Amino acid sequence: MSHRAWGLILGLYYGGTGWGIVASSILVSLAIRPIVHGWQFAWFALATTCIAFSVIAIAAARRIESGYMTPGSASKSYGASGESIR
Repeated sequence: MSHRAWGLILGLYYGGTGWGIVASSILVSLAIRPIVHGWQFAWFALATTCIAFSVIAIAAARRIESGYMTPGSASKSYGASGESIR
C-alpha cells in the first residue's frame, strides 16, 4: 500500500470523528421532542444512525480488503515503510 493510501486512510479515520460530531449535533437537535423525556428519542435516533453507518463501513472495509488480498499476501509482513520484510 502506498504512503498516499495510508494518508487517505488516516485522514478518513480522524476526519470521520469530526464529521460524526457535526452530524450528531444536527441529528440530536432534530430528534429531540418537546414532550416529557423527549431527549430519549434522540438516543434511539443516534443508535439507529450508528448501526446504519457501521454496516456501511463494514461493507466498505470488506470490499477494500478483498481488493488487496492476493494469493500468498496473508503470509507477508510489512514494515513501517510499507515494504515487504519477508
